Amino acid sequence: MARIQGGSSSRVARLRLRQWRRARGYSIQRLADRAGVSRMTVFRIETGRSSPTVAVLEKLARALRIHVADFFPRRSSAPRPGELAGDQAQWGRFHIGRDNSGRSRREDG
Repeated sequence: MARIQGGSSSRVARLRLRQWRRARGYSIQRLADRAGVSRMTVFRIETGRSSPTVAVLEKLARALRIHVADFFPRRSSAPRPGELAGDQAQWGRFHIGRDNSGRSRREDG
């Protein structure tokens, strides 16, 4: 089962879990009951003593009526060249457009 491992994403996820839980007015026990997980699971995630699986994050998100992505920060801009793997890493190198005849053309840039 995939787990959300340490680092800043894990810290943000647990802090946002606590924020969403408190915003809904749920106790740890109430959230656990709604999500179908144990109270200790929620407590350990919020305190950083456990890394949640994707399945547990999905259950918690459903119980809070949010999307799993709401636990994590959003990118404020498009990825920069070199951040993507494979052929996509070169996306800023070429300009693809149309010439006057409507045909596609590619220019090295």
